[in-house]
Amino acid sequence: VTIGKVTGATKYEIKYKQGKKWITKYTTKTTYKIKKLKSKKKVTVQVRAMVTSGSNKAYSDSAKKSVKVK
Repeated sequence: VTIGKVTGATKYEIKYKQGKKWITKYTTKTTYKIKKLKSKKKVTVQVRAMVTSGSNKAYSDSAKKSVKVK
């Protein structure tokens, strides 16, 4: 997953599913490699930027895309 840099974001939330269960990961980088996906199956990926200040969190709108794994 390649994420466009968001000014002021402290990290990015990446949610993905290949079936019924969503898996959530966090990264501070603008690239993230999703592992253990089943080939020739559809995966849905949702990404949004986060800003954290102490215990407070603010999220951007999310971008969602479905693709077929090779």
